[in-house]
Amino acid sequence: MDGKFVFRLKQDQNSNPVQWKARFVIKGYSAIYGIDYNKMTAPTMQMETFCTVAHVAAINNWVLHQVDIKTTFLRGATKLSKEVYMKQPKCFEAKGQEDCIWELQKGLYSLPQAGQI
Repeated sequence: MDGKFVFRLKQDQNSNPVQWKARFVIKGYSAIYGIDYNKMTAPTMQMETFCTVAHVAAINNWVLHQVDIKTTFLRGATKLSKEVYMKQPKCFEAKGQEDCIWELQKGLYSLPQAGQI
């Protein structure tokens, strides 16, 4: 698979530019089901489970908090049945090894298998 850098300008509450945010995104749309990956899942809570937890919290006067961790897929080591390979990013090729590819050890944005990590 191939990838690219995506840059976004972060702004403060007055729309003044603060800093650039950069991330490397793999072109997951080019992955072919059955060849590059076999299943695509993301761990999510069932609605019945959430209703049960909310009910128990209401009975016990507990406070519930929601957390959204944006970099979850980037922190876990891959535990996939297949190895995932990608081309080296342009301008980051190792000298003398420009034709080599990388085996991913961690998830990247847009990777179809990221939910299995």
